[in-house]
Amino acid sequence: MFDYIKRANIQDAIKQIDEQGVPVKRRSTKYCLVENERHYPPKYVIRVAHKIVKGEPPRKGYSGGKPTNNFLKSLDFNNIQECGCGGIQRPNIVQTSLYSEKIVQYSLNTILFGPPGTGKTYATRERCVNICFGKNEERKREEIKGKYRDLVQNGRVEFVTFHQSYGYEEFVEGLRPETKSNENAGSGFRLVPREGVLLRIANRAHQNAIPHVLVIDEINRANISKVLGELITILEDDKREGADNEIGVTLPYSEKKFMLPRNLYILGTMNTADRSITQIDTAIRRRFDFEELQPQPNLLADKKEKTGVDLEVVLHKINERIEYLLDRDHLIGHAWFMTAESRADVDKIMQNKIIPLLDQYFYEDWNKVKAVLGKGDSFLKREELKPPAGIAENFEKRYSWQVQEKFPDDAYDRLIVDSNSTVSNSQWVWDQVFWPVRNGTSCWLKNSPTRRELCW
Repeated sequence: MFDYIKRANIQDAIKQIDEQGVPVKRRSTKYCLVENERHYPPKYVIRVAHKIVKGEPPRKGYSGGKPTNNFLKSLDFNNIQECGCGGIQRPNIVQTSLYSEKIVQYSLNTILFGPPGTGKTYATRERCVNICFGKNEERKREEIKGKYRDLVQNGRVEFVTFHQSYGYEEFVEGLRPETKSNENAGSGFRLVPREGVLLRIANRAHQNAIPHVLVIDEINRANISKVLGELITILEDDKREGADNEIGVTLPYSEKKFMLPRNLYILGTMNTADRSITQIDTAIRRRFDFEELQPQPNLLADKKEKTGVDLEVVLHKINERIEYLLDRDHLIGHAWFMTAESRADVDKIMQNKIIPLLDQYFYEDWNKVKAVLGKGDSFLKREELKPPAGIAENFEKRYSWQVQEKFPDDAYDRLIVDSNSTVSNSQWVWDQVFWPVRNGTSCWLKNSPTRRELCW
């Protein structure tokens, strides 16, 4: 009765089920088709294959059992077991038939941390795709973005941003007013428990036992312990449902028993310029794996030809000075410059993003900002302030600082040259093939066109 369904259609159906899972009402209670150590309900496999061929689900139901199993065997799908698996199995332990080695390689709780602009947003998308589909180094950026978008649309990924006023009621569950009309008591309202984002995706993960991911952006901006409440106890791998030390908690508003499923990954991001990981609550640090994302100047290597600026070296120099004057938590990430396609783009990014960020980092200590940007007045200019009337002139000198409206052509060359060099003229030249060579009291750059462009 399924003659229109071919072996390739069954294979496509299995692939689709791997990506989307099995609805609760479609799970099998007796038989399982086993492929690649995963379990599938035979009747649902054929239903999906029918939809692939016909473009719509079957209009009439059909019986499962032996007819369905025999048809699958006729297409050489012979591994059908009486296991009552209920579809793709709920993962009682990590190494169940749900997960192959290819997929299980990430911690259930991870925080990606680093300075601003180090690609945490993209790394989050890539991690979600790798968790749900298996790691693949050959995936291109656009493919990752597309797959991530599909995961969100299918409810397998939820995204939430923490902030200072974010609380337990939004994240786990809280009471919300609900209007109620009663003929005897008149109109009014009552408070009813409503699920937060964590409970919503956790319940979907319970029903559809394939990997799900909850992404928490800016996880350090909220009081994490307060937001999680009693759920902090059940975050750990061995406290999840089906694990050796599984623990259930009673939710305070709904009074329901709740266990965190083992197929729900929690992935947070943290900007270290806002808060160091040393300030994170010890209980949270123990329950999460922390992975640091650092600036990758090498990703800007191809920008030199387009912009005329060696952004790879510029970023390296800026960060070298920031780490010395401040710390590694406040470095400048490569992502700030990834959109630059011209010299004008680079100038705009420096004027509107990088320099204001440095001003914030150093609490308006413009001497340090200038030290990061190199000697000279390529990026900043200062003017001495004259004492206003009524103020004695014996106070220390005060200055007004401004960002240059237009940067000189050699501004980035000046930035690259070590700031402790003393230059006797206004011409700064730098290139990877040049290096200073001393000859008596003079100095020149080997391979330089004029051979006497930098002297000190």
